Amino acid sequence: RRPKMANARRKEKTRLTYILSDGASNRFHRFGINSLATNRAFTTLYTAGRDSIVRQWDLTNIGTPRLFDGHCDWVNDILVSDEDNLLITASSDHTVKLWDLAGHEDRYTSSHTLFKHDDYVKAIAHAPGDRRLVSGGLDRSIVCWDLNTARATGKHALQKQTEGVYSLAMASSAVLVGAADGAVRLWDLRTPERLTMFKGHGDTVRALIVNSDGTRFLSASADCSFKLWDVGHQRCIATYDIHTDSVWALSASRDFNVVYSGGRDGCVFRTDLTRPATTDSMHSQLLCRSAAPVLKLAVAPNHTNMWVATTDSSIHNWPIIVDEDGRQSARSARSTRSRADDDGDSATPTVSPRVSHSTASIPGAAAICKAVILNDRAHVLTRNTENRVEKWSFVKGIRVVDYGTIDFDAQLEKEFERKAVPMWCSLDCHLGRLAIHLDESDVLSAWINAEAFGPEHKDSPKVNLGVLVIQALFREFQSQVRLHAHLQANQRDNRSRDEILAELHMIARRDMLTHTLFNMPPHTLVIIDRPGFVPVRFLLEDEGRSSTTSLLSTSCPTWVLDVLTTRVEKSKTNTTKLYFSFAADPAAEPAQRLDKIDSERLMGPPYLGLAILAKFVADALKNCPIDQIELVCNGEVLTPDLDLAAIRQFVWKKADDLLILYRRKPA
Repeated sequence: RRPKMANARRKEKTRLTYILSDGASNRFHRFGINSLATNRAFTTLYTAGRDSIVRQWDLTNIGTPRLFDGHCDWVNDILVSDEDNLLITASSDHTVKLWDLAGHEDRYTSSHTLFKHDDYVKAIAHAPGDRRLVSGGLDRSIVCWDLNTARATGKHALQKQTEGVYSLAMASSAVLVGAADGAVRLWDLRTPERLTMFKGHGDTVRALIVNSDGTRFLSASADCSFKLWDVGHQRCIATYDIHTDSVWALSASRDFNVVYSGGRDGCVFRTDLTRPATTDSMHSQLLCRSAAPVLKLAVAPNHTNMWVATTDSSIHNWPIIVDEDGRQSARSARSTRSRADDDGDSATPTVSPRVSHSTASIPGAAAICKAVILNDRAHVLTRNTENRVEKWSFVKGIRVVDYGTIDFDAQLEKEFERKAVPMWCSLDCHLGRLAIHLDESDVLSAWINAEAFGPEHKDSPKVNLGVLVIQALFREFQSQVRLHAHLQANQRDNRSRDEILAELHMIARRDMLTHTLFNMPPHTLVIIDRPGFVPVRFLLEDEGRSSTTSLLSTSCPTWVLDVLTTRVEKSKTNTTKLYFSFAADPAAEPAQRLDKIDSERLMGPPYLGLAILAKFVADALKNCPIDQIELVCNGEVLTPDLDLAAIRQFVWKKADDLLILYRRKPA
C-alpha cells in the first residue's frame, strides 16, 4: 500500500492540482499495472495503471491502445461485463466509473461516474448475468450499485477497527469481503447484516475468487499463503503455503480445479486443487518468476498462456507449461522463506520455474519516481525509473534540462541556490508524472521580483508565483467569464467578439489579472478536487470549449475566482515583514569608511533585493554613488542575487533583527 496523501482520508478544503507531462503519447503505462481484465474470447486485454489511465489492447495485433482516461488517481481494479458491453473501473479518486465499450474512439469517456465512497476504492465485484455491482474501499464500507440506474442501492459498514476493504468476490447475492484484519466476511445483499466470518489468515486478504455456485472460494493474503474454503461448512479445506512473500493475485479455472497464484516474490504458481495438499507436496508448480512483484494475472481460457501485471510498467505474456506429474515439492519454498524471515528480507524459492522467459511483452514508459523542489520554488529536480535526471519548471509546465543518467544527489547539490522563497505549493509524482497541488492557505504566499524570469522583466513590478500559475491555468476561462459579464452589462455593444476580447485583455493587463511571463502547455491536466463532490478534470487545450466553461462555472473554487477577477493586493497575500537596520562598518579600512546615516529600525518585504537596499544607503549618504556601495552582513559581502529573506536565512542565521553594514567598495 503506497503512503496516503495528507488529505486523502478526510478532505476539508478544495484543492487545485495540475499535472505536467513531456507531451509524449500516453500509449504506454507509467509505473505499475494494478489490474488486468480480458473479454471472454481472450482477444482484448484491459490494463489498469497507476498512472490513472486504463488501456485497451487488441491481442491479435498489439499496436496503439485505446485509452480510458477519466480518473484522477491510481486505478486499482477493473472488470469487464461482456453481456453489457461494459468496462467498470475503481480508483483511488474515490469513484467507480462505467465505460461503454460500444464506441470506436481512440479515447473513451465514461458514461457514468459512481460516487459514494469517502476514501480509495480498492476493489469491485460483479456476478455474471447480475445487474448489480459491489465496490469496497478504505472507508471500511461496501456499496451495492444498480447498473440499470447507476445508483447506489445500499451501503454496508465494517467494524471500526477494520482498516478497510482490499478484495471482493461475488456470487449471486452473496458477497465476500477481504479486509486488512485477515478475515473474510460473507454478506448477503438482501439483508444489511453480515452472515458469517472466515478467520484463518494472519494478515491482509489481498485477493478473493469464488466458484460459480458460491459453494467454495479462494483467498490470498499478505501472510504468504492462500486458502481454499467451504462456504456451507464454514471451514478451511486447505492452506497452500508455497510463496515466500505476500500473495497478491489469484486466477482460477472455470471448474475451480486449478488456481494460479502470484505475489510479492515475483513467482507464479499453478496449483491443482483436486489433489490433497500434504506437508511435503502441494501439487503446485512454479511456472515463471518475474523480476518485479506480481499484482494481477489474466489466464487464457485454454490455459496455454497468461498475462502477468507487476509493479513494473511492462506487461508480459508467459506460456503455461505443466509437468505431467503436476507435482512439485513445496518444502524448499517454505524453508527458503524461513531463512528469509531470519534475515529480515524476502527470498525466492530454490526450485526452478518451468519457463525462464516471457514470449510477448507490452513495454512501459519511464515514470518520474523522485522529485525535489528547488529553493527558488519554481523548479524541481526529478529522476525517473530509467535513472535519468531532469530539471522542470513547474510554473511554466516544461522540462528545462535533461541531464541524462547522472547522480541525482550530486546534481541536487549543484542546483542549490541561496534563495528563501516561501513554499506555496506541494508536489508528488505517484502517477509517474509531476502533480503540483495548490491550496488556498498558502498558494498566495510567494512574492518574488519579476526579474527572476529574465532581465527583460527588470522594470516589471513584483509578482506572485501562485497568482501567475492560476492565471496561466485558467486564461481561457477567465476570458470567457469577463466576456460573458461584459455582454450581460452591454447588450447593445455591436463590436465583434475579438474587439471586445482585445479590450478586456488590455484591462486585465492593466489590473494585473493576466500576464505574458509564461504559458502552460496545452496537454497540462487540471483537476479540481472538492470535498463531497466528484473530482473535475480537463486539459488546457479543452478549456475554451463551452462544456468546460460550463463545468468550471459551477466547480471553480472561490479563491481561484478571486484571483481571476480581483486585483490581488499585497496586504491580502503576504503579511510577513522582516526587520533590519543599517550601520557603518566599524572594521572597514580607512579608505572604505563612510559616514553614519540615520537608520532606525526598518521593515521590508522578504523579496526586497540588494539593489534597493544599496540605493537606500546611497540616497541617505548623498555623497557616495550606488555603484560604490558595498553591503556586508555577518562578515560576508552580500551578492546581488540575495534578497532580504535569503540574507536572513543563509547569512545572518539569527532570530534577531538583521544588521547590515555598509562601506565603500575597495579600489
